[in-house]
Formats: sequence, structure tokens, C-alpha cells
Amino acid sequence: MAAAAMAFIVVVASDTPQTGSAQTAVTPLGLGSRPIGIAIDAAGGRIYVTNSGQDTLAVLDLSSGSLVGKIPTGAEPGLVLFDPASRRVYVSNFRSGNITVVDAGASGATNPTSDPMDPTSPSAVVSTLPVGGLGLALDPVAKRIYAASGTSLAVIDATTSRVIARVQAPAGANLWGAAVDRTSNRVYLTDLFTARVLVFDGATDRWPTPVS
Repeated sequence: MAAAAMAFIVVVASDTPQTGSAQTAVTPLGLGSRPIGIAIDAAGGRIYVTNSGQDTLAVLDLSSGSLVGKIPTGAEPGLVLFDPASRRVYVSNFRSGNITVVDAGASGATNPTSDPMDPTSPSAVVSTLPVGGLGLALDPVAKRIYAASGTSLAVIDATTSRVIARVQAPAGANLWGAAVDRTSNRVYLTDLFTARVLVFDGATDRWPTPVS
């Protein structure tokens, strides 16, 4: 009989008063299966962890590290992003190629059920966006979220959680990871196929010419 998988959260506390060095604690939690992405809502006191093997988003208490409950997502959730301005959580689902949008202030998120498939539990899911599946990045100044999905890049209005643009990737590119420089309004994306970083102009929603 195969042993049951156990998920762990590793907590690193830096600059401790006693030694000035980092201390590490390993906490086993009943997260689910194959946890991948993690995001923190410091003001709300919550940690969000995606369970790619269970199609759920685990909600943890930031102070105690205890599991509060789980929220259903799309298939194989990977990366997760928390927007503190809108208090919404964006979960990028790899297998289903979409994004689950969760209202962090809803009762279904603050006190989710231990059984995410319970039809009587309140829902915290605001919507499912038919884009993404890979990297996510937030521009808090422009109030935009960028979602990579291989052959395209989606631009999401962080205020309304609606897709406002979908731009095709340059020929032969496979967009994966994403990061935003909010001072220049540029988005940097890794290209899995050609081992390069592409730069997207967030001000015009276009690729520069030539692509760099």
C-alpha cells in the first residue's frame, strides 16, 4: 500500500533577535495534493496555496498556519496572485487553461468549508476567466493583471476582473512566466521554447518592434 502524501509549509523567520540568522520551521498541513502556488494576504491574515492534484485553493491562517478550508478551482491550479487593492485572489489553472477569481472578503473565503464540493457551502468564486493557465503578474499602478497562456497574453482589469485585451504572442513564442516593472509599465515574460525573455509594453498593449 502506497503511503499517503503529506504537504508541508516551510516557514523561514529572518533576522531573529537572538542570533541575527534565519530560523526554519517545517509544518505539516492537510493541504491536499501537489501544492504549487502560494500568496499571502497580510492584512486579512490568510495564506492561499494551490493544490494542483486536488483542484482546490487551500486557505490557511497566517498567524497559526492552520488550515481554514478549501475553495474549488479549475483543473490543476498552479500559480496564484493576491491583489490587495481589490482583495481578490487569481488562480491560474494549468489543465483547464483558465483563471478562477476568488473574493477574499466573501464568507466562502474567510471561512471556507473543509469539503470544497459541498453544495451548501457559500461560494467565494466570483468568476472564471477563459484565459491564462500559466504565469500571472500584477501592475498595481495601472491596475492591470497579466496572464500568460503560451500563445497569448491576456490583460485583465484588476478593478472589474474582466479581460480587456488578448494579445497574440510573437511567432514561435510560448509565454510562461510573467513579471511587471510598474515604474516603466512593462511586462517581462519568459519564452519557454526559445529560452529568452520578451518585453511587452503595458501602455500600448503591444509588443515592441523588434521584440527583445
